[in-house]
Amino acid sequence: RLPVGSPGVRPGGWGGGGVGRRSGATDGDGLQLARDIVSVRAVESQGGTVGGAGKQDGDGLMYRDGSIEDLEELTDLSLEAFPDDAVGLDWLMMKLAGGEYMRQHREDVRSGLERRLSQQSARYAILVAQDPASDSLVAMVELGLLPCPVPMWRRPSPEQPYLVNLAVRPEWRRKGIGGRLVRGCEERAAGPWGYGEVFLHVKGSNIPARMLYRRLGYVTEWRE
Repeated sequence: RLPVGSPGVRPGGWGGGGVGRRSGATDGDGLQLARDIVSVRAVESQGGTVGGAGKQDGDGLMYRDGSIEDLEELTDLSLEAFPDDAVGLDWLMMKLAGGEYMRQHREDVRSGLERRLSQQSARYAILVAQDPASDSLVAMVELGLLPCPVPMWRRPSPEQPYLVNLAVRPEWRRKGIGGRLVRGCEERAAGPWGYGEVFLHVKGSNIPARMLYRRLGYVTEWRE
């Protein structure tokens, strides 16, 4: 669902389905097409380079923590990155309600982001990439603690850092920005939060996202 990697949930909230094995067809790269895949990566602190007060990377972008002041831009970025979420199973309602449906969808996305940003919780972080030239946000990702849906015998703890809603504006894709934000989440999880793993959901049909996470070292632990 996400352009550079999909944890498989909507930008307005955390979400996620029930746990259960589900196999499917195999695509040309040998990747199995499942409904949802839970991928996990072991992480360790490397000193921290993304987030916090902000740091300009070699790509010229400023990487920092998002804040409530970014709410409108984050909402716009989420809607641009996840256009399919405006339709989902409610395509008939969108046809009937038209603009009102889209306005309500935007408000739902905005309200979810506002609620999470306002909590100021140690269990949540949003990292952003900002273009200093235009002062606009070009990418975002969220990280929070949620129960990891892998089997109980496999879980190192009931809750694990969950990476979700990785989004990069179309004109900024394929520049390594998504990977840097993922690494920033890993650093946050391993450093201040003190966890040894990060997990995420990815749609089985989202081959580019799965290949990105594979390159970053994530492995499939469970299929839903």
